[in-house]
Amino acid sequence: MGHPCGAPSSRRCEDHNRTATLNAATGEAWLPLRLMAAQLGCSLRWLEYRVSEGMPTAVIAGRRKCRPSEVERWLERHGYMRREGSR
Repeated sequence: MGHPCGAPSSRRCEDHNRTATLNAATGEAWLPLRLMAAQLGCSLRWLEYRVSEGMPTAVIAGRRKCRPSEVERWLERHGYMRREGSR
């Protein structure tokens, strides 16, 4: 029996894992903290502090990831983010 993703190389397996982290219900991707920090324009360390305060994340395949919508909602609720203007 081969590897679950059927990929002979670890590179293809990484691509499979990246694709597999899409949330089936919403289609929203699970982002690594580093990408989430880049999207928000903050440092990885700042975001790690928020995780220690209870920001929602999940560990998937040994890596901590988060959903942008959940993170933004949590940051707003805890006073770290404020939306201004119209969308």
